[in-house]
Amino acid sequence: MKVLVEINGNLNKKMGDFHRDISQTKMSTNEMKITINENLNTKLKEIKEEKKSEKEEMLNELDKNFTKFFNGQEETRIVMQEIVQRYNNKMEKIERKMGDVQLKIKQSRLQQDNVSRYKEVQRKVEECKQFNNYQEKKVQQQDKKFEEYEYEENKIIKSTTDEIQDERNNKKFNAKEVTGAKLKKGEIIGMESNTGIILTKWKDKRKVLMLSAKRTAEMEE
Repeated sequence: MKVLVEINGNLNKKMGDFHRDISQTKMSTNEMKITINENLNTKLKEIKEEKKSEKEEMLNELDKNFTKFFNGQEETRIVMQEIVQRYNNKMEKIERKMGDVQLKIKQSRLQQDNVSRYKEVQRKVEECKQFNNYQEKKVQQQDKKFEEYEYEENKIIKSTTDEIQDERNNKKFNAKEVTGAKLKKGEIIGMESNTGIILTKWKDKRKVLMLSAKRTAEMEE
């Protein structure tokens, strides 16, 4: 009996230890899961913050570059206009000098030295004109770039009536059913030809017969 009691006691003790170990293992496993989840959430937040900051930096950099580009275009345009104005002033001075040279040439009966000087001045004037035209073309090209954006935005393509004119009975290829119809005030008649042209005839308040030719099935006022 004593042996059985001791065996029973040992078994109960081992079973208790076993259950206690299992409970501790479950608790440690739950704690590990909680710790892992917290670490994952923290890491995800850090990654999101990093991506967000990187995205904001990229957007700010793009905005800065965009602003620099258009500011640079405007500054270039202003500088080119100033250059053109400066060379226009120089050209006016040269032209005035050229007038003086021409007067001297007449007074000196076209002496060879004055003729050479006149030709040199003419050559310089032509060079200034060419440079001026070149700078003006650059300015126009810059202006054209800005105008193209507005033009593309405001561009509207509409189909309109090809022809509106007084009726002529001898007009070739017109449908006789339309041209020969007798209409009262306010009446209208129309017919499509084999070539897809719609002829319309009406009588307005002033009793004028009109003929309209259009290559679409819809009429526009």
